Amino acid sequence: MSNKTNRMTQQPIAQQLRQELVETHQAYHMLLADIPDDAWEYPSGNPAWNIREMMLHITLAPQLIPQDIKFLRRGKSVSPPPALMEKFAAVFNALNGPITRWLARGQTRQSLAEKYDAVHTAVLALLDTIQDNEWDMTSPYPNINENLGGNRSIADMFHYLTVHFHEHAADVRQGLEAYKQGSPIRQKAAAPPTGLGKLAFRAPIYLFRAGLGSLLGQRFLLLNHIGRKSGQPRQAVLEVVHYEPDTDTYFVASGYGRQSQWFRNIKANPEVTIQVGRRKLAVTADILGPEASGEMMVQYAQRYPNAAKNLSRLIGYQVDGSAADYQQIAAEHIPFVAMRPRLVLEESRPLWPLAVAAAALAGLGLLLRKKRHEN
Repeated sequence: MSNKTNRMTQQPIAQQLRQELVETHQAYHMLLADIPDDAWEYPSGNPAWNIREMMLHITLAPQLIPQDIKFLRRGKSVSPPPALMEKFAAVFNALNGPITRWLARGQTRQSLAEKYDAVHTAVLALLDTIQDNEWDMTSPYPNINENLGGNRSIADMFHYLTVHFHEHAADVRQGLEAYKQGSPIRQKAAAPPTGLGKLAFRAPIYLFRAGLGSLLGQRFLLLNHIGRKSGQPRQAVLEVVHYEPDTDTYFVASGYGRQSQWFRNIKANPEVTIQVGRRKLAVTADILGPEASGEMMVQYAQRYPNAAKNLSRLIGYQVDGSAADYQQIAAEHIPFVAMRPRLVLEESRPLWPLAVAAAALAGLGLLLRKKRHEN
């Protein structure tokens, strides 16, 4: 007998679960009513979804769990074979995020209320069909959620709908609290890439080494710097977040904050060289102060809104897209660096001779074709 079933001793299991489900249904509607009209796209406390997407996600458990209960009643397992359990959980969790986002598109307060009402009614109808001897029927459940994995009974499955709601209602409330305060939501920062991810991350370096850096255009630069401890040459490819032509200054940002290795190296040894396209310059890396970094981040977000959100996620924050959010995050966590020129080492080789040669060859080809046609 499961722990949950053991606790249901003071009143019939069906009666207690019905009361739980009715209260959860009421709580969902109360939470739905508390969401301001302009807060739907605000990040929730879960990095995968905003508030609209989270409210839709809450409705999915009442849709899916009844099917699992039907399997349990037939004595069938709801889990894949043990050898495939981990892979199943990984695939489920990988698809859960994008599917929820897709289903949440266009959802409104009214449509979400109607959706939850419909699944709630169906769950209560199923509850009324469970016989007394069926409550403790159990089956292993895939470890897709810390509150659901392991052996679960039919009573546990019904109870999980309440657990699932409260788990994600907390995420919604965290987002609403941040919305009211006008502050970004702090989450787990992304770890720097390792293994194959690190190899892919460093791939642009090899383009520059092969003389193909110009393929990356003016949006990226190769930073040649010195290891603060080893004294050995180091390289990193960084996004150019802004270029100031009057002073020939390139600006970059430390996406992983002040702990980035290249940032700590240029802080110790600011005299570095950079390459942008075919240009090579000796520069001084000037770390901007908090206020200047915040202003630069706001300008960057205006030009590249999606890239700015991704940059914020690297250091563990979700933003609502406001200038105040970007200003605060950059001022506190994302230092910007100005690469101020000391000496131009090599200018870009002009491409116009190649263009002229290509045009001449094309003209010669047309002339030969014309003469061949005349003959």
